[in-house]
Amino acid sequence: MRKIRTIIGTVLCAMVLALGNRMPVMAEEVVSEELKAADTLNLTVSYPSDIKCGEEVTFKLLATGGSGTYKYRIASLTDAQQNFVYDISYGSNSVYGDSDEFKFTFYASGTYYIRFGVMDMGSTPYQTKTTGLLEYPIVINDPNYPSVEELVANVAGECEKSCSTDFDKAVWLHDWILDHADYDYTYSYCAAEGVLARGKGTCESYHRAYVMLLNKVGIPTGRIAGNGHVWTAAQLDGKWYQIDSTWDDMGASYKGTFYEHLYFGLNDDIMKLVHSDHTQPVEGYECNSLEENYFIKTGEIHQWSDPFAEKIRQKIAAGETSFTLPVNSDLPESVANVIYRLVAYELSSENWTNATLSASYDNQKLTCSVTVKTPENNGGDNGNSGGSGSNDGNNGGNTGGGSGSNDSNNGGNTGTDNGNSGNTGTTLTGKQRFASLLYENALGRSAAQSELDYWAQELTNGRTGAEVAYGFLFSEEFQNHNYNNADYVEHLYLSLMGRASDTDGKAGWVKTLENGASRLYVFRQFINSEEFQQLCNTYEIQKGDVSLTEERDQNYNVTCFVARNYTQFLSRNYDTDGLNHWCEAINHHTQSMQEIAYGFVFSTECSNKNLSNTEYVKMLYRGCFDREGDDAGISDWTNALNSGMMDRTQVFWGFANSQEFANMVESYHL
Repeated sequence: MRKIRTIIGTVLCAMVLALGNRMPVMAEEVVSEELKAADTLNLTVSYPSDIKCGEEVTFKLLATGGSGTYKYRIASLTDAQQNFVYDISYGSNSVYGDSDEFKFTFYASGTYYIRFGVMDMGSTPYQTKTTGLLEYPIVINDPNYPSVEELVANVAGECEKSCSTDFDKAVWLHDWILDHADYDYTYSYCAAEGVLARGKGTCESYHRAYVMLLNKVGIPTGRIAGNGHVWTAAQLDGKWYQIDSTWDDMGASYKGTFYEHLYFGLNDDIMKLVHSDHTQPVEGYECNSLEENYFIKTGEIHQWSDPFAEKIRQKIAAGETSFTLPVNSDLPESVANVIYRLVAYELSSENWTNATLSASYDNQKLTCSVTVKTPENNGGDNGNSGGSGSNDGNNGGNTGGGSGSNDSNNGGNTGTDNGNSGNTGTTLTGKQRFASLLYENALGRSAAQSELDYWAQELTNGRTGAEVAYGFLFSEEFQNHNYNNADYVEHLYLSLMGRASDTDGKAGWVKTLENGASRLYVFRQFINSEEFQQLCNTYEIQKGDVSLTEERDQNYNVTCFVARNYTQFLSRNYDTDGLNHWCEAINHHTQSMQEIAYGFVFSTECSNKNLSNTEYVKMLYRGCFDREGDDAGISDWTNALNSGMMDRTQVFWGFANSQEFANMVESYHL
């Protein structure tokens, strides 16, 4: 793992940096007075007078005196402020070697100082000599390579053109670093110059570059270290937050994923779960807030919190005040500790009708405590002030919520419509009618007036039609019906389009589910339909949307391709975890289509089928060509296997590298 390597390198780098502006003194430099007096060992350095950035420079070392048998090392390379540009503490950078040359490429104009050391291997004890601190200055003024300070000014200027708040500036600069730099696995570049100029650096480089950029746009910063790592404290709108730009940069395969902002805007409580050394806040940089956390501030936390929010609303509506919700996540626990503590914070901050919530996360579960609000003035009738209406002896209804009137024959239906959920005689608002539709068509029952009032208030408070519909169709009450795919699709038509399904449409969506898409995927297609939009317009509510988080829902064509591998090579339907695993490999371009097929064909499960050579070849025809094999082809491939001329791996690649396999993949638009 890169993070482990990061720790190793940064521990050593930190040892050097801890010296401040003092240069390290090697133990070998402490020699006897006799050797000092003799002054027999000397070292000079030669290099081009006109150094240009972007071109490798060779520093030639010349030692004289002593025995004539030498080893050399670079002692330091610093900028004008004596900040280390090159880390001499790690690996071969830190030891004496046989080469009398040192090669280096500069990427930023400015003044640098370079030092070297020599060890006389023929002396006892070893005699060493190090060039002077300022003995070899290097001044570069290359118009094509700005100085670090100029780079900072340029980047900060671009940031301030498009950003006004501290949060926006901090995110913009954080993302600029991730877009322009990669982690330095040679552990050599520990100054801001590494990330800013050469696009490569250790955590020290990420931190120092980020600090310079933040300070340039007026954001105060601090340094936090632990577990051999360093990251940044930033003050956003008066409060301190922790931001780890190094750990947010996990490489190309994570580009565009939530991992790029996983460590942006954390507090001390969460960060101590990430870095075990961070047991106490750093004085002056105490981080107690999550308001400017990236996921909280942008609202992206809702992709994780919304499914729990709907369950919590149901619990509150049912009168429960203390409960736990399981967290069924395949995230590594180190990541889950961050995400689901943010989820707990978000849920605790949301507006719950007539209640407040306190949520916490630990050990794969959310623990929730509800406090019911006591209205200061409830009007004596729980808000039912719409007029008393009128009843006679035979109407069977209650008009207490509206102004309609009943006579002896109307059955209590005056002043309502088909969305009254049994609240006869009550005129329902559009939002209540929308909720009533969901109770009847999704849950198959009528709603109590209090339930309708609850959801109407949620919609008034900003919940969208999509969010409320999700709360019904993915509720525990709905799930307990154990509907098959056909029944599920029928309920989508009734609940989200207000009509029964048509035969072709229903069959198409059932097929989509059978091909591997999740029920949430199909739900999202319905709520993004024109019919659902019209339904929302009718009831005067915002349509909204939901997020798809499973890999199988990111590209339906990929999902279909992977699902067919299960049926063709394993003779069974997919399992969800496996389907997501293979879809992720394709979606993130970590494996080719041929490699995916290879993974199935040579899996333990497929091998355990103990197919004969003939059956193996027939399977490849079906799986790689999507057709039955012709007799001649089956015979040729089988004979090649039986004779030992080819093994099964070679035969597989014969199929997988063929044009017919490519055509089959292309038929999935991949």
